[in-house]
Amino acid sequence: PKLALIFFLLISGFHFGEQHWNKNLIKKTKWDILLFTLYGLFILFIIFYVKHEQASPIIEDISGFSLEKSTYLIATVVIGIFFLLQLGLYFYFNLLKANIWEELFFLLVFFIIFQTASLLWGFCIYFVVWHSIPSLVDQMNYLYGTSNKLTFIKYLKSSWIYWVISLVGLFGLYFLLRDNNQFFTSI
Repeated sequence: PKLALIFFLLISGFHFGEQHWNKNLIKKTKWDILLFTLYGLFILFIIFYVKHEQASPIIEDISGFSLEKSTYLIATVVIGIFFLLQLGLYFYFNLLKANIWEELFFLLVFFIIFQTASLLWGFCIYFVVWHSIPSLVDQMNYLYGTSNKLTFIKYLKSSWIYWVISLVGLFGLYFLLRDNNQFFTSI
């Protein structure tokens, strides 16, 4: 479970970072994977640090080990330093077309959202607004060459079955775990 959690975090971090930064790359390098992963891990560890009292029991349910708030802080700071260093190098060498001050402002906004919202709401706001909606637009652009109302309807028609299967699976898990729902949040 510990190894699975580590791989889950690394893959999630990469996935979140790639979706956000890939379209902003001017030139691709072998270091892009690290940039993507550090960005996503930084977001996740900000959440873990700010909401450690809610995140720690979930991580303990999944992996069997408990982390102190100071561990989350150290991980957040170390990941943040490496991410900011790499981000600075990317901007210095003109590898990104994003506005660095805007990106840093967004990180501050995430911190404020995570600080004021619950763990679930904070992650949902990040996941839906910052990750999923842009990801849907990217998918429509990839599949149909553009994103508009028509391509959104086409996308819904081609994807609805996967969403239904996911919801059925989620409700099935909830039904199976209804007598022991302490693990439902972790799942």
